[in-house]
Amino acid sequence: ANIRYNSFHKITFENGILLEYIYGKLRRVMEEDGILLDSVGMESVEFMGKNLYNVRFRGNKVGLLGKKGWLVKPTTEADRISNGGEKLYPAQSKGLMGYLNPSGTWAIAPAWNEVQEFSDQIAAVKTTGDWNLINSSGQLISTNTWDTVKSFSNGIGIVGNGGNYFLIDKSGNILNEEGFDNISRTVDGYFLVEKSGKKGLFSLQGKEIIPVQFQALIREKKDLIIAEKDGKTGVITD
Repeated sequence: ANIRYNSFHKITFENGILLEYIYGKLRRVMEEDGILLDSVGMESVEFMGKNLYNVRFRGNKVGLLGKKGWLVKPTTEADRISNGGEKLYPAQSKGLMGYLNPSGTWAIAPAWNEVQEFSDQIAAVKTTGDWNLINSSGQLISTNTWDTVKSFSNGIGIVGNGGNYFLIDKSGNILNEEGFDNISRTVDGYFLVEKSGKKGLFSLQGKEIIPVQFQALIREKKDLIIAEKDGKTGVITD
């Protein structure tokens, strides 16, 4: 609904964003319990995800606004800014992607067609074809490329090629020579691996704890793993 509360003010709900106009000019970004941003010179606001907005100003400036204020201050360096991790925010300029810091300057200059968020000081970037991995200085960590990259944690990441998945460290070294059909991370950071319908468990450091020979494995809590094999269920410690 559009609500007018006097002849000079208008509040609208546009593309999931509550905005206020004064004398026909965009003035405030609103939320249910108050004003999120009150600023002169705004031209448009774009919803970028829950509590995330690209706010565009006169002079070709854009900033990334969050629930508690600016995540990236308005800058002329980028055309579009996305949510990031570790204070490095994926941003686009002239068709190429890089990473802005919270002050709105380039921490890593735009050089790729696609980028992912940083996790554990590692991010995936792509020009054409497969993904490369870079560190927080923008340097490649290895020459290997991957068609799938999941987030890093505790120095270990999950990558995949052609349906085979591997664990790698922050230097790009592969920790399991044999690829798995799938690798997923448990809540406490262990790795559940699958091969030909059977499951095993790797430690936080990417070392095998339980070989791939069980129909089901559930890490219930520390030092307690429920395992099923040949139709029977038991409990295994680390």
